[in-house]
Amino acid sequence: MRTAVSCCVVMMLCAMVSATPAQNMPASFSVSISTDQANAKLGDPLVLAIDLKNLSNSTFHFRHTGTDQAETIFDIEMRDSLGNVAPFTRYCKALKGIDQGPGPTLVLTHSIGYASVEPQQSFKVTSDLSKCFDMHPGVYSVQASFIDATSNKTKTVISNKIALTIIK
Repeated sequence: MRTAVSCCVVMMLCAMVSATPAQNMPASFSVSISTDQANAKLGDPLVLAIDLKNLSNSTFHFRHTGTDQAETIFDIEMRDSLGNVAPFTRYCKALKGIDQGPGPTLVLTHSIGYASVEPQQSFKVTSDLSKCFDMHPGVYSVQASFIDATSNKTKTVISNKIALTIIK
């Protein structure tokens, strides 16, 4: 009986130790965002730059549409000063497959390919936030995220947060 209990305890400890590294391993890449426009006029283009840097020692591959539209690759979140999520435009709703409401349905098509980033190199894309979010005058915070599904782990990597002010 004592041997059976000891074996059970050893097996549970081994299972815990083998599961822990995948959860605590650092991400294979980092995501950072920036803009040259801390203040933007309502309706004007508002360009967000996103930089995905490969932190690993091997080439990083991911799905990519072949365009310079970051919103097709990254999850971009924009919140107002009260923490409410900014509503998507019809374009972004179509892109994400969300109900667009009444009226004609916008259909977007694009082909899916793959992109590669060599070790310690970066992949840079931009997004015009005015095409993605229905904004009003006020202060917003923006973050981007990307799922790291390499090496049999799944971890969401979140960028830095930046503040933007939309004026009339």
